[in-house]
Amino acid sequence: MYSIKNRHGAQVDVRLTAQRHAPTEANMATGPREVPHRPRRQRSGPGHWRVAKKMNPGERGAIKLTRLHGDTLLCVRYRENPDRTERITTIELVVERAVIQKRSDTVVAFKIKPEERDLQRRALALGARYDSTTKLWKLARREVLRLGLRHRIAMPMEEILQGENLP
Repeated sequence: MYSIKNRHGAQVDVRLTAQRHAPTEANMATGPREVPHRPRRQRSGPGHWRVAKKMNPGERGAIKLTRLHGDTLLCVRYRENPDRTERITTIELVVERAVIQKRSDTVVAFKIKPEERDLQRRALALGARYDSTTKLWKLARREVLRLGLRHRIAMPMEEILQGENLP
């Protein structure tokens, strides 16, 4: 490893890496690749406590805390300060649990012309189905929007009529 100056004038550590492929004339002429070396970020400092051990509820070293907190306990961590002169015990608790209700994405009908084969293939790849009675394609609304076909979405007659009654 050696140091060079980059185009901004800053000192950069560079190390040589082995070539992955068999040497060719082009590779041999240029020599080994130079890759800038980035040292790992040191997380030592006044507020950082290194995780020495992580345990799940019920494991040895977490039994007392499991009895105390029950099903809300997710994990127990023993942390050490950078000097390794002190150790603290931290716990992770479940505060709230809720069922995720996914929005149902409505299926919409949209128009693709018969000569637009590429667009038909893209729609099929996303799960679109062709309805031969209406001569329209059906796909989840979000996917139609992703394809950029908002202007081709077919509106039901009820929606068109509702728009006429508006003041």
